[in-house]
Amino acid sequence: MTPKEVVQKNYECFTTGDMTTFRTLYAEDAVVKVNGIHKLSGTYHGPDNWMSALSQVPQLYDEFKIYHRKLKAVRSAIDKTWPDAH
Repeated sequence: MTPKEVVQKNYECFTTGDMTTFRTLYAEDAVVKVNGIHKLSGTYHGPDNWMSALSQVPQLYDEFKIYHRKLKAVRSAIDKTWPDAH
């Protein structure tokens, strides 16, 4: 799976609630950093820690919605993050 496909699959799984597949998209030693100054800002170590944080979204943000759309024009961001992705 390309980096772009991984990101798309993340959104698809989160949108549909397929957290079993969502978890498989992360390595056991994954580190997820959430920028900002809000209740979910911080660094999460491993998929279980990250998923625990995500499970708080419905309680924290009652108006939260996510819409899955195909990503476009992200190649430059992927090139900067994963230069060997192609």
